[in-house]
Amino acid sequence: EGVRKLQPDSVITAISGSTTKIKEAAIMCFPEKSRSALVSSLKTKTPELEEIKQARKLFTVSMRDMADAGRLDLKDVNSKFSKRNTPTEAAA
Repeated sequence: EGVRKLQPDSVITAISGSTTKIKEAAIMCFPEKSRSALVSSLKTKTPELEEIKQARKLFTVSMRDMADAGRLDLKDVNSKFSKRNTPTEAAA
């Protein structure tokens, strides 16, 4: 919900230069129909560093607002993201 609240262009700018896992996680928050357009935009967009910083700030403010309103638990989000992106160890 936090990601979808922002304009797609702002999200693309915010995740520019991020790891592949972060890019995938952000894009997966959008409806399936719009994902290919977002990926295409991500490949072609080359924002300036200041644009990236501003977009990331918008994203952070949005997430904090949702947390303050009780609609989002940031610890839960972080925990789920960490678990999802940690390689599972092979069973012995």
